[in-house]
Amino acid sequence: MPELWFGPAADRALDELAADGSRRRLFERVNALLDDLEHDANQRHLRRHRFQIGLWGVVVQSGSDEWIVLWEPHSELDDAIVIQYIGPSAF
Repeated sequence: MPELWFGPAADRALDELAADGSRRRLFERVNALLDDLEHDANQRHLRRHRFQIGLWGVVVQSGSDEWIVLWEPHSELDDAIVIQYIGPSAF
């Protein structure tokens, strides 16, 4: 099972989302996606949007919010994933 690492901006965005009670559903959906990544990053729904070699994006929607999680395999650790961005998909 891959270990999740978070870039500083992604970590901060997740903390802010967790603290925002008005976006509880979005936070739950982002967390479910992170659980899926941790379980098996090769699942088809986690690899629908490719931005560059190794960087993948997964759109998360809740009501009018559309966010994206950008992730990639860790460059030095075989069984690790780096979450580079969590935030609005219109970045």
